[in-house]
Amino acid sequence: MSRINEKNAELRKLEIKANDEYRLKKGHTEKELEYINQIIDVCQDIADINGAYPDERAKWYRKKEYYSDKAQEIRNILEAQKPAPKQEQSSSGTSKEKPKNTPDNSDYKSNEHEKPSKFAVYAETFGSPVPDEEYVSPHSSKEVPPEMIRSWYQNFPDHDLNDIVGMTELKEKAKKEILNKIGWENFDESFSMPTLKSYLFYGPYGTGKTFFVEGLAMELMKKGFKFLRLGGSDLHGKYVGSGEKVVRAAFNEAKDCAPCILFFDEFDNVCAERDGKTVEGHEKRLSNEFIQEYDKLKKTKNPVVVLTATNYPDKVDDAMLSRILTDLLIPLPEEELRTLYFKNGFSKFVLSDDVSFEYMADETDNFSMRDLDKLKFYIKNEILEDAKELFGIRGEDGEISPELSQKPVTDAITTGRIKITKELFDTALEKNPPEKKDDILASLKAFSEKK
Repeated sequence: MSRINEKNAELRKLEIKANDEYRLKKGHTEKELEYINQIIDVCQDIADINGAYPDERAKWYRKKEYYSDKAQEIRNILEAQKPAPKQEQSSSGTSKEKPKNTPDNSDYKSNEHEKPSKFAVYAETFGSPVPDEEYVSPHSSKEVPPEMIRSWYQNFPDHDLNDIVGMTELKEKAKKEILNKIGWENFDESFSMPTLKSYLFYGPYGTGKTFFVEGLAMELMKKGFKFLRLGGSDLHGKYVGSGEKVVRAAFNEAKDCAPCILFFDEFDNVCAERDGKTVEGHEKRLSNEFIQEYDKLKKTKNPVVVLTATNYPDKVDDAMLSRILTDLLIPLPEEELRTLYFKNGFSKFVLSDDVSFEYMADETDNFSMRDLDKLKFYIKNEILEDAKELFGIRGEDGEISPELSQKPVTDAITTGRIKITKELFDTALEKNPPEKKDDILASLKAFSEKK
């Protein structure tokens, strides 16, 4: 058990470092990505330690999946922020414009997306959304140190709902059920309408739940909200009862800095079903504490919006589900989004006449964004390797020289001397099938029908 405690402590330190890196640098960085990759390794270590306990092992595999998705998201964002190349010329000599309203490599963002500085005006209006390094919360303690609470505060996300391509129905529902109710609390109360705001976003892994929540949070931050974010690991420390104290501190901190968004990721690890046969005592106590603190929000004057996300809504406590809006399904990317994803992802490549972006989208039904990423990177890698072999220039040592080959290889790809063919795409599909989702999709379907 001591080894698990050591790994949990190591995990928490890495999470704080990753959060601090994002907050202080006001955006994603390679250093943050390095910390998250270390977190993934620690999650795998803890899963291995729990080899004799299937449920506990599965929990850590889910956490590893979550951070793997986050790492991929950050890699995509960092790639998208690199300086754009000069406008390319097609083989006919005419300029090729990138398609409008298409997502860039950050999965759901439009091609018009700018750097995070486009939201700097809100910092001027409301001040920085994160406290300085000297801030010590009155709710901190031995189990909930000041640096942990500081790590909950999030800077302005680098996208809002307008940057999210597709998911039209979900965006409309979020605007109607969440954004449009802000400021109407007293009015609603006068008509005996519930004023508590709490929402559960759920869906298969790799669909962008956290990305959507961040876009929604940005819309609220435009109205002066602070943004606090916690994950399951924040609440499972090495001290007995520390999880309950973290929950209490989180809700009190949110009330102090309200209007505030309080976001709990991996919510099935935060408020687990208390009637479950495999649920341990500390998890039941944590769920009890969460519901009690949640109910106290009814007495708050300034709004606290509670957002939650999970891949496993059926593992969330029923009493909590009865208190929260649960019809916010994050779907697998629809055909329109998949088409735009491929258009943008392969904007520097030329397609042969026997394949199209529409064909790619049609053949990738049931793919998550993570599945699409694997497919895209496989195809790009094959094209790049073929181009190096065909058009690369060898140095005196007989090896292909990166310095001498950069321009001819790039020109070969952008002018279409080497293309993405149907054969290549079909091979990529065969070698990179989508992850199996039958179990989780069946679980989510049963949950939707049960509501």
